[in-house]
Amino acid sequence: MNLREINKNHVQFYDNLLDMPVNQLNTEIHFDIINCYSIETLNIDILLRKIQNGNEYKNFVWDSKMKGLFEFIGSGTKLIPPIIRKINEEVWAILDGQHRVGLCIYLGFSEIPFLIRNDQAQHLYQVNTDKTIYGIN
Repeated sequence: MNLREINKNHVQFYDNLLDMPVNQLNTEIHFDIINCYSIETLNIDILLRKIQNGNEYKNFVWDSKMKGLFEFIGSGTKLIPPIIRKINEEVWAILDGQHRVGLCIYLGFSEIPFLIRNDQAQHLYQVNTDKTIYGIN
């Protein structure tokens, strides 16, 4: 598949923790991902407001990692959702998946799945709209 042909319809994320090849992540996970994490679909704009320098993700940067990500998607391989973590009461961080978030913004996604620790999931809240969208508090 030509890189120019990639669009958001080609992007697929794992939706089952048991299927995820977590050994492919850049961030080492030293705990049981199945029992410690959940997958939550979040609105990207709401999340970026809570991340220090979050607007930088909206500036698409073509580098070797992004090229590799496009090739990965073009081969039909699913993506592991980015990992987020609450740093303090005001700030969240993307621990792994900065390029995946940037790519999804570039392709026009408004929301994508994220991995979040179960003990931090209570900080998510539901926004009542015509469909369920999770936000960050």
